Amino acid sequence: MTKVVSRGLLVPHKTKTRISLIRLTALASHFTAILSCYFLLLFSTPISWAQKPKDVTINLYIYKFKSIDEDERHKAIESLQKIGSPAIPALIEALQSKDMWVRSLAAIAIARIKKNTKVSLPSLQQTLKDKEPLVRYSAALALSYIGGKQAGLAAPILIQALQNDSPLVRRRAALALGNIGKPKIAIPALIQALQDRDELVRNGAASAMNSIAATDIPAFSKLVRNSSRVHIFIKALQDKQVSVRYIAAFTLSYISHSKRAFATPSLIKALEDESSLVRQRAAFALANIKKTDLGVKALIKALKDEDESVRYSAAYALHHIGVKAVPSLIGALQTEQVSVRSQIAEILGGIGSRATPAIPYLIKASHHKNINLRANAIYALGRIGSENKVVSSTIIEALRDENEEVRVNALNAMGGMGVKAKAAVPTLKILLEDNNKKVRLKAAEALGKFPSDARSIVPEYIANLSHEEASVRAESAQLLGVIGEEAEDSVPALIKAMLDVDSDVRLNAVEALGRMGIDAQTSIPQLIAALEDIDSLVANQAAVAISNIALSYRENAEELSDSDLDKAISQLDDVRKIFGNFEDTESLTMAINSLQAERLLRQLD
Repeated sequence: MTKVVSRGLLVPHKTKTRISLIRLTALASHFTAILSCYFLLLFSTPISWAQKPKDVTINLYIYKFKSIDEDERHKAIESLQKIGSPAIPALIEALQSKDMWVRSLAAIAIARIKKNTKVSLPSLQQTLKDKEPLVRYSAALALSYIGGKQAGLAAPILIQALQNDSPLVRRRAALALGNIGKPKIAIPALIQALQDRDELVRNGAASAMNSIAATDIPAFSKLVRNSSRVHIFIKALQDKQVSVRYIAAFTLSYISHSKRAFATPSLIKALEDESSLVRQRAAFALANIKKTDLGVKALIKALKDEDESVRYSAAYALHHIGVKAVPSLIGALQTEQVSVRSQIAEILGGIGSRATPAIPYLIKASHHKNINLRANAIYALGRIGSENKVVSSTIIEALRDENEEVRVNALNAMGGMGVKAKAAVPTLKILLEDNNKKVRLKAAEALGKFPSDARSIVPEYIANLSHEEASVRAESAQLLGVIGEEAEDSVPALIKAMLDVDSDVRLNAVEALGRMGIDAQTSIPQLIAALEDIDSLVANQAAVAISNIALSYRENAEELSDSDLDKAISQLDDVRKIFGNFEDTESLTMAINSLQAERLLRQLD
């Protein structure tokens, strides 16, 4: 018997006609099923044949909530969201559906529309009492979408939902409170929810508080500052959930000192928490403790923490505690491991002149073989008391240290030495040839404070502005700028350097002229031209340089001759017109006003 292929199967040829009939029958059944579903949809809700096409479309999308296809359900919600307010009545009615999925997704769709909130809120509130946990959860989720001016209406409902018998609903209500933008209403309820018997709810409350703090820290700190519920946070520091322990430590750092005192032992214990985030926040919270002895010792111990952020937080707290921490810090400076001693030296430097008792110990540390400890000890000595004779000698000695970081810190420390720094001039001139560029620049800056010595090195740098290597020309211009007003003889050469083919040379020359203030007044025409430089960095720096010269004009108006005064007013007025709306002209306007006032006074005299 002859056989034919149908749908991949071998079938007898004489049954071919029967197969065709079967196909037609199946197609007719499929079409009938579609029509049946459509009519079932029409008559499943109280609508009439006179109903508008949009109403039929709305009910069709609601019917699709029953689909087993998640993507189809999602698209139905999106379509209803686009329809907007006209869909609200049908969706509210759908909240009474016998189908759990319809009720659940109707709640979500209502909230996504975000219109007619006053109409839909009572229905959503009632849905929170639904017998199905999923529907109650969806209602709580829906309430979290309500924001803006209507958020205040949803807040009381969400707070009530925190008492729901479903943990999922309570958790979702807590998360929603974190997103509605009403911290004054939400924070007290969320603090209470940190005590919920379910860990997921506590986690949700902590996450919500964190969201509020991230978006509005001033409001958060104000609301928790005088909280009478410190005991809740103390207990929360022991919670199984990391997020709960974190928000407890975080909140305690904003609570007033007097109330936070009760939490000090718990915060000290939290410095050993398994989570680095909790340890970090606990360290911050200990920054304002009144009883410092135990806290300072615990924070010094935290300087050994394996996590950098925890060590930073502990250092910040010790610096913030200040002079009360100095005795313990001095003790640790002599006994702790080198890495900790290095951090302590830096902390003492941050405390500044109030840490004077630490000077002998820091001098000793400045000779230690460890580079970081030496560098931080010199930094601290410069901050605490560089005017001290012994300290000054130690700093000058450190200028010759084999390590560049130590030398840079010593150069920075010279700023407060006053006349005692004069003894360092020979060393400073040597450091102008240092292998490290930062050292060379710092040495030139330090020399700038000694006019005669500074002027003696200017000719060499002026000559180097014509060097064949661009890097030498660029650094020479930078060094002249660092020397500042004492390098005024270099103005003509720097003006010429503004035409250099190398953009770094031009940039440094422009910046140097700006640093020289009124001594660089002859460069204003060239600086105006530099506003059109092909390199945007040069052009921007030219604007800054002009503003700096304008400020110097203002400060030195009385010293200008009449002709220079008139010339300055004219030049700055031209610049102001060029800047137009593209630059901040306030500094120029103020300078011009000052110069004009000076001219008027001279005329009156």
